[in-house]
Amino acid sequence: MKKMAATLSIMCLMTPLYEAELSVSLAEIPGLAAPDGNGGAEGTLPHLLRIVDEHYDGGDFSYQVFPFGRSIQNVATRKSDVHAPLIDTGAGSPPEFQYIDEPLLDVTFVVYSRKDSPLNADSDFTALRVETMIGHAHFFDFAVDEVASIEIGLKKLAKGRTDAFIMEQDAVDGVIKAEGMIDLHRAKYAVWDSTLIVPTGAEGDALNAALSAAVVAAKSDARYAAAAEQVHAPFQDWQP
Repeated sequence: MKKMAATLSIMCLMTPLYEAELSVSLAEIPGLAAPDGNGGAEGTLPHLLRIVDEHYDGGDFSYQVFPFGRSIQNVATRKSDVHAPLIDTGAGSPPEFQYIDEPLLDVTFVVYSRKDSPLNADSDFTALRVETMIGHAHFFDFAVDEVASIEIGLKKLAKGRTDAFIMEQDAVDGVIKAEGMIDLHRAKYAVWDSTLIVPTGAEGDALNAALSAAVVAAKSDARYAAAAEQVHAPFQDWQP
């Protein structure tokens, strides 16, 4: 009887924790992720994650799109299994969630300022009014306020209500081009990892290991590099 119980325990440990659908909460970011009108998601980020899904041993990924802050909270409150994307600066995971060990790709953050008061990575931001998107203020070692959308952040900057807006270049550049914001200046700030977050605890640890293995395998897929560059391209040195 004890031998049978031990065998069953081993079988349970070998069984993937997430055999059914894996709920992936995506932050709504112009160009990267948006609702597809059918309860799912479209954009360059879900396209990349579908390649990862093909290399994941558990259940299929299902996608929903939310405002950035709410999407992070979906994982922190266990409403979703995974959130994407989130920057990992190497400072460690906060207590409410954990970064998976294998990052998806690199992401370039850019400091956006006004052409009449241009800033760069070496500027003294401690004396300036700086904003970023919800969920990103803890990346910086100086005071940064958070806004709900890129559009709000850029419009406040253009009107002189703030001095800088720091965020990843791909989504922000898209808004600048779409809105014709020609009075802004851009400069490279930093390059960090962009990755997935999962819950804490034993189940989160197991999911971390499974997803990290899937990302490692996906990076050997011939389609991965091109799909990753569609999400986050290397720094583009241009001005509006």
